[in-house]
Amino acid sequence: LNLSSLYRVVGEKGCQLRSSESMESTPVAFLPRGSIVEVLQSKVSASVGLRSRRVLVRHAGHERRAETCSTVPGGSSANGSVAQGWASLQSWQGYVILSPLSSLCYTNTRWGPTRPIVRQCGHAAHLRCVEAHCLSLHQRSAGNQAFDGRFSANIEDGEFLCPLCKQLSNILIPDESNEKGDSSQSQVIPLTTSASATMCEEEDGIEVMKNMISATSADVSQIRNVLSRTRQVNYSDPDAESKNKAIYQFGSHLSQGMQQLTDISGAEKAERHAWHDALRRWDFEDDNVIKNILRLSREQLIAWAAVGYGASSSESSGRGLRKEIFGEVDFIVKDPWSGYSKECQDSHPMLLDLRRLVTASAGLFDVLTYEIGKTLGTAEDKKIGSTVPVFGDLISDILEGKSWMDSQNNECNETDQWRIVSSLIASMLCHVSREDGVAPRLEARAVAAAMWVVNGRLSPPPNVVTGPTAVDMNGGMESDENQVDNDVEISRAETDDAVRAAIPPTPLSISRAERNLGIRLESDWGITNPFHIKPNSQTKAPFRPAVASAFLYVPLLAWDLNILAGAVFSSLLSGSKSSPQVTCNELLQSAKILLVGRLTQVLLLPGGFVDPENGASDPMDYDDYDGQWDGTKTAKEGEALKKLLLFCRRKAGVSDDASIDKYDDSDLCSAVGNAVLPFCRSLVLLLRASLSTFRQRVKGQRTNSRTGSMVEALTKLLNGPIAMSTENGFHLMTLIGAPPPSD
Repeated sequence: LNLSSLYRVVGEKGCQLRSSESMESTPVAFLPRGSIVEVLQSKVSASVGLRSRRVLVRHAGHERRAETCSTVPGGSSANGSVAQGWASLQSWQGYVILSPLSSLCYTNTRWGPTRPIVRQCGHAAHLRCVEAHCLSLHQRSAGNQAFDGRFSANIEDGEFLCPLCKQLSNILIPDESNEKGDSSQSQVIPLTTSASATMCEEEDGIEVMKNMISATSADVSQIRNVLSRTRQVNYSDPDAESKNKAIYQFGSHLSQGMQQLTDISGAEKAERHAWHDALRRWDFEDDNVIKNILRLSREQLIAWAAVGYGASSSESSGRGLRKEIFGEVDFIVKDPWSGYSKECQDSHPMLLDLRRLVTASAGLFDVLTYEIGKTLGTAEDKKIGSTVPVFGDLISDILEGKSWMDSQNNECNETDQWRIVSSLIASMLCHVSREDGVAPRLEARAVAAAMWVVNGRLSPPPNVVTGPTAVDMNGGMESDENQVDNDVEISRAETDDAVRAAIPPTPLSISRAERNLGIRLESDWGITNPFHIKPNSQTKAPFRPAVASAFLYVPLLAWDLNILAGAVFSSLLSGSKSSPQVTCNELLQSAKILLVGRLTQVLLLPGGFVDPENGASDPMDYDDYDGQWDGTKTAKEGEALKKLLLFCRRKAGVSDDASIDKYDDSDLCSAVGNAVLPFCRSLVLLLRASLSTFRQRVKGQRTNSRTGSMVEALTKLLNGPIAMSTENGFHLMTLIGAPPPSD
């Protein structure tokens, strides 16, 4: 199936097929909105240009849909035969008629367009100075006076020009140095661990560094100890938000920058006007239960994505570069951070950009952790004066692969709740942008489901018409008119409040799971108060705000691993004043786990790697790296890859033993290695930024503490020429210490 040649009719008026590329030719068939067509040939009008591109399409309609199509002889018949004719991709006014199916799959997946790229000009300013500057822009705009960026910056959306370089900007990234505070109140960051080996001064080879790094096992318990730490806070401090104002604005501006607010048609405006007000708020908030936690969670997800895709976009700029040597064209891989070395390991401009994003995301994680306890905890709980690391525990569960299915007690109430709620999590979107980023019906369903989760199983009285019922919820929400949910009775005196609340009906995934399993969720299912979570419990009750956000309960293999990498590294680096502090060992173990997850994704997903049988993969010489990939090693890893590939395909229900056995060992290693190489390189850049953060924090402590041997070894490896110049993905995995397929 070639998605690049498949298009979907997205125009509200459908698509008209004609007998030739001329707009005056005879109509052949009419395809309604939602039809899928295959593009066979394309033409471009010289007078109008690309906007008039005409394409020859073929549509194999189903019997039921063919009956709705207008047909003439030579087109399609009412029994569902093939319709073929010429159509326009868009009108000359720019009205889109056909949209690539690949882009629709891209935006309608679980993660959708959650891929922000942050470009920095590198200039710093005080927050109050920028606020005063932006205020002056608004004042001059209101007075119809000239100002910087009058014709290039949309100041209503928070855009402005950098006062120094005049680059268009819309966010400010907080500087970590403003949050260090008094160093005497902080503990010295320990950069060595008990598992670190001693490195002699004369042992300076790459093999010694590789052996030290590989000697540490991927122990998730060490990562959990860091992510599950608590810190002392004062929930009654009225100045808490003002002290972290830069971080709050950073998250808010990131979220605003992800909103693709475009003009919509009158029909869509009329349809959305019928929705309840709450459904038009992508980040659902209320005054009693959740408040702003969902919005902060979504801002945190955007910050994680900015970190992960900041490293990914930087990595891709140094891969597949064209180079001509003696008339022969070759494509090489090099370090995207040109000139990066030991001398500039803390001052390279591109490293500074990524490090700022990592530390800002870590600061936002601290703010989110604080707000969860402040908003959802009771007055008695907040007297304890410590944060609750609920999100850190959930990230640890993702890395460890821990879920409710691991429980030995399948009869407990928490297990029954998970059996029901998992169906909703599996169908929830993890989008962070609205409007063009997600279809309106999907947007309404996601918001309605979040509202239902946050409020528990509450229902309005039968005479209250709720907002979501005005939306076509077929397939998304339960719309049975005979269904009456009497879990909570609402008096007539509260009818007006109930109308304003407009609690949506039970999601269809929940009602079907309850019907199939014979289990019914109670009205107070799950946990809303984070202080009531039992950290050492084998089966934890669902944390409702996290269920409403969905992404924190997504298993590792279903994640966009670039986003998860940003989440793990920035979360580990959060809490710079907490104990225990993160060490080099935890960062390295996280990288190993993520690499194993990426390798599994490559083998599990259709098209995860280029099929060696297609001849598109360039076999590489595995004998070039210090004997790591000699004939014996290649055969061993090739056989292990075949077994892993067979296991993954059987789990996915697409096993084909014959096609796997015919793969050549070297070709298979080459194809899979090429597939994991980009993510390996992204992790190297994230490790560089993280280690630089270590060194800067040690300097901020003003102590004589030296970095440990593990940090020195890893720094030397990351600064070396091999890490970002190798074209062998498995070789880079070995250098980082990730287990090969045979292990």
